[in-house]
Amino acid sequence: MAYCKSIGCRLAILPTLYHILFLKAEHQNGILENSRYRIGGQWNEEAGRWLWVNGDPVFGASGINQTDCIVDSNNGDLMWDEKDNLRNTNSGNGEKYICEKVLV
Repeated sequence: MAYCKSIGCRLAILPTLYHILFLKAEHQNGILENSRYRIGGQWNEEAGRWLWVNGDPVFGASGINQTDCIVDSNNGDLMWDEKDNLRNTNSGNGEKYICEKVLV
C-alpha cells in the first residue's frame, strides 16, 4: 500500500468478476509476469466483512462470490491469484502490487 501511495495511487479495486478474469487473461497473454498480486481489499473488523479500500463490499452485490475464492479466514488483505481468483494474505509478505490512479 505504501508503494502505491508513494506514486500517487492506491491499491487496485477489482469490483466485478470481469475485472478478475481480465487480469487472468493478461497473465496468460504474458502481460502480467507474476501469478499473484496484492490488491485493495481488506478485512474490516468493525464492519465484519471484506471491503475495498474505497469502502465498497468485496463480495455480494459485485457478483464476486467468496466461495469462488480462497479466502479461508477473516483477516488480512486480499491478493489477486491467477488460479484462485482472490485469496487472503497478511500484509508485508513482499508481494507485488497492482496500483490504480483515481481520476476525479
